[in-house]
Amino acid sequence: MKKYTKILSLIAVLICIVFMSGCAKNITVEYQIDDTVITTQQYAKNNKIKLAEAPTKEGYTFVGWYDKATDTKVEEKVKVKGNLVLVGKYEITNYQIIYQNEGNQVSNPTTYTMFSEDITLNNPTRDGYVFLGWYNGDTKVEKIVKGSMGNLTLVAKWEVVNGHKVVFKAGVGEFSDGTDELVIYVIDGGELVYPENPVVVDKNGRVFKGWYIDSEIILPGTLVTEDLVLRAKYVNSDETYSLIYNLNGGTMEGSTEQIYFKDGFLALETPKKEGFEFLGWYDNESFNGKNYRYIDENSTGNVELFAKWVLVNYEYVDTIFLELIPDEITDDLYMPFNYQGVELAWKSSNTSILSLTGVINQSHQDQEVTIELDITFEDEVFSYSKKVTIKRIVFEDITNPVAGYFYTTGVTIKSETVVNNLDIAYYAFVKVQSNGAVTVEGLSSFNTFVRDGLTLRKKGIRMVLSVAGGADNFSNACRNVGPSAVADNIMYYVEKYNLDGVDIDWEFPADSTDQQYLNVLCQSLRAKLDILGKGGTPYLLTAAIPSSQLYQRFDLKTLNKYLDYVNMMSYDMNASGRASHLCPLFRAFNDGNLGYGIDDGIVKFTTAGLDANKIIVGGAFYGKAYTVKGTGNYESKYPALGAPAELNSLQYASGTVTYKYISKNILTDSSYKRYFDNEAKVPYLYSASKKIFITYEDVESLQLKTEYAYENGMGIMFWEYGYDDNNILTDAICDKMAELKNKK
Repeated sequence: MKKYTKILSLIAVLICIVFMSGCAKNITVEYQIDDTVITTQQYAKNNKIKLAEAPTKEGYTFVGWYDKATDTKVEEKVKVKGNLVLVGKYEITNYQIIYQNEGNQVSNPTTYTMFSEDITLNNPTRDGYVFLGWYNGDTKVEKIVKGSMGNLTLVAKWEVVNGHKVVFKAGVGEFSDGTDELVIYVIDGGELVYPENPVVVDKNGRVFKGWYIDSEIILPGTLVTEDLVLRAKYVNSDETYSLIYNLNGGTMEGSTEQIYFKDGFLALETPKKEGFEFLGWYDNESFNGKNYRYIDENSTGNVELFAKWVLVNYEYVDTIFLELIPDEITDDLYMPFNYQGVELAWKSSNTSILSLTGVINQSHQDQEVTIELDITFEDEVFSYSKKVTIKRIVFEDITNPVAGYFYTTGVTIKSETVVNNLDIAYYAFVKVQSNGAVTVEGLSSFNTFVRDGLTLRKKGIRMVLSVAGGADNFSNACRNVGPSAVADNIMYYVEKYNLDGVDIDWEFPADSTDQQYLNVLCQSLRAKLDILGKGGTPYLLTAAIPSSQLYQRFDLKTLNKYLDYVNMMSYDMNASGRASHLCPLFRAFNDGNLGYGIDDGIVKFTTAGLDANKIIVGGAFYGKAYTVKGTGNYESKYPALGAPAELNSLQYASGTVTYKYISKNILTDSSYKRYFDNEAKVPYLYSASKKIFITYEDVESLQLKTEYAYENGMGIMFWEYGYDDNNILTDAICDKMAELKNKK
């Protein structure tokens, strides 16, 4: 009987295990907006999905969540069968414009969006009347500015007019036909248009200054309400500047490259573009700010002006497509939602390479993308498609690289000094799992790193993936699936996100088998990176290796064949039971430690077979805190240095204190005094009253390391950016290296 009872109990346990396994929430639903993960959900199989609330986007209407794999809309409460990636889709909200007009019909947009460029409204005409403007209630509307929202009803207002005579008298000058007088007629309330500038034919250097009534200049665009007699004035000037007209597809009678005189006056020419109406000259391609009609005495310096147009004839719609989309793309593409009076809807065959806002993510190879464009003009849609080439990114060769690790909580660079001088940015980390899989640590931070990289890479900064996972995971992964398969899983991220290389942080190979696995892993990665980058800038392959005795676990002679650089982890050299230096530059025994130092590490690395110019020495943006338990050997000169001590959990249990913490909490504490070990070339802080010793790096020690690296043909790196305080240490490294390089 007891036997059967045990069997029944065992069966019951197995049923429970099966039931609990079925109930486990092992299905992931990931939500993405613009290729960025915003949240994830966990479900058990066949559970009904509760769709996440979509973020609001001003000027957009949310359409729904779509399965990324099938591009089908996912409805609320559908049963979850497996992992899903859902992409949120939005439509730009269109607002209606209704016109009430008794004059002739003109081409004005009947819809607009929040993202439309400024819409300058075209004016209708009416025999015997002057148009006073478009009114929305009592408010005159000359343009619908970008960012506006809401439906509009615009009413045309008019006034009865007669024509007026305008006489231009050139005085000592003359027009191109040799006359000194010109007569035109302008309707009452019409705008004054300048004729050509008269020219003074003499040797006194007189140039046209404008059309005047007595001492008052009458400017182009002045509303004419009576007969006028305008007289030319002149000024002596021989100083000139360049004036460049960017016609944006238009034509003009004069040259697009002209000169204008200082203190003179030049009415700007009106260009022509078949099928379009000219809206004015602007000093920027976004057509923001002032609409220029003339260059006057207040203008100085070289000027470039851009013509703004609006489409008025549907037969010329394709002109817009041809203007906006070149065959080859080397920089971000201008992909507006509203352009020259039409609405644009874009599609890209690969948004990870070319986004719908025109941002390109270049690889080390040329890539092809198909762009589709729907152009809406007067409620009719015109569709176009074109295959374009995204040209490969090109990096300059690196000398004396400055590199930095960016851990999950501090990935955005906030210093122009760093942006302009950093060579390599490492994302820490993606992690190798025992089964060979590779996963991102801090997915949101990784997405930010990749997004920031779109700008940073244009500055010449290589964005590199640092791969960690601990000794056991690396070893088990290589044993279970093989180094080549692990390399493939790493390469997936390099290719998908267009990164510029791989850094291996294997801490640490345990034996000769692990050492061989690392060699083969790097050999495999080198081969795959070289194939991927063939014909373009080579991808980087680097590794982080300690300069302590642990370096002996690495086969540096073999790795030298595959690696571009080795990031020497020349920190954590302190002893756990002694108040000792974290990151000494030179070997020194004042701290009673084993005499580690960067210079000693370099000798070890090069003796083991690594090229010296492949070494990037390390600097630490953190320190170690100790509680001092005795005295050192040099108390008069270096109090507490080398004394028996225990790591102190001042900030973290490991004794680690970030430079940010030190800067804000220790350097402001008057009980601490800074000492500098002139042999090791590193500082430390000591509070005699609190018996706390802190080994750390500061501006002086890091700049000495930078100078040492430069003079020895090496680079310098830091761990890690998020530990810095307002870029104090990062700027110190970058400034010093820039100073040294500029001395060449």
